[in-house]
Amino acid sequence: MRTAGGCTALLGSVLACAGVAALTGSASAELYSHLAESSVIGRDFGYPSGTPSQGHPPPGTLEFVPEVAVFMENIEKLGSVPGRTFVGFLMPLRFRLRPAEQVTFELGALLGHDYGDDSQLNTAEPIVRLVAEPVDDLFLVGGTLLPTHWIHDALLDDVNRLQSAEQGFQVRADRETLKLDGWLNWRVRETGVRAEEFEIALATQLRPDWALLDGLHIDGQVLWAHVGGQQNSSDRVEHNLSLMGGGTYGVPHPFAVDWLEEVRAGGHYFRVFDDTRQLPSTTGSGWEVAASIDTRPWERVGLRVHGSYFDGTAFVARRGDPLYSLDDYAQLGMTLLFDLPADLRLEGGVVLQLGEGQFNGSFLINLVFGRAFPIPVMKARNPAQ
Repeated sequence: MRTAGGCTALLGSVLACAGVAALTGSASAELYSHLAESSVIGRDFGYPSGTPSQGHPPPGTLEFVPEVAVFMENIEKLGSVPGRTFVGFLMPLRFRLRPAEQVTFELGALLGHDYGDDSQLNTAEPIVRLVAEPVDDLFLVGGTLLPTHWIHDALLDDVNRLQSAEQGFQVRADRETLKLDGWLNWRVRETGVRAEEFEIALATQLRPDWALLDGLHIDGQVLWAHVGGQQNSSDRVEHNLSLMGGGTYGVPHPFAVDWLEEVRAGGHYFRVFDDTRQLPSTTGSGWEVAASIDTRPWERVGLRVHGSYFDGTAFVARRGDPLYSLDDYAQLGMTLLFDLPADLRLEGGVVLQLGEGQFNGSFLINLVFGRAFPIPVMKARNPAQ
């Protein structure tokens, strides 16, 4: 059932509250983590160190890097979309060696557990990551991927990264005029009875530095999810291609207010093609407008207010957030980020949602830590180094 009147009214409230804004560095107002510089949770560009106060080590350094992210994300039932709750931790433990300025090697393990489950680890996977930087701020990654993609939730649901490590190949850019994240994630190896599964994705954002276009972000994203193979007996064959294009415009420190960091607004168009052996092929589409305000009311506290309205038809993105399968979907939320002592970061967010004539809410809490210890001293490296 379509509720355009109710959603339009809520959107008006969103825009009145947010002014002219959209999510900084992203194209979605979905309930996801806004944390940056983590190698396991949140969204970021380039090659995050996982140790924000220290950054990457100087060449010739070998160090042990423990990270931990304790998370809770609750998504209430909305219309025909079932509710979901994720509570647990992810802990990448790795040795990081930087033999040269352009090369970094990481070896370790990703451990994780879903609270409320049995006492055994739900995730225990190797981390083998080779990162090359052939030119400044352009990174080539082989092995364990950096899962902190900033691709739109309609194409790739961010809760997927809470389940296991991603393995394959990746290219990332964090330049002033180009943000890029492209990857091949080899998820399931084909056997005699099991189909192979992988995804290929590319998320790009152009940020022109021309005076007349300053503040404009132009987005283009694509994700192809494949299930199939040639030597298995599962009879599963699936091809799902999701596309997104659009942009946002932002104004930093409007009205010369220092604590008001940025106001941003924009819109995006979606197209999805779904082809499976079991069901008829479908083509869907949708559009979304989004708005947000980024503020810093105190030195170590950030506040983001964000909202969006999505309208879609037959939108079936198999790796995307199921909320975007609704005919229309509106939301309004806020996120608080705290920089705590001892390299701790705390995030809390809440989103109010309206879809299929029903009103509901969701929330998340994340507590993240990351610090590097040089070997053999095992003493925290000075952040100034």
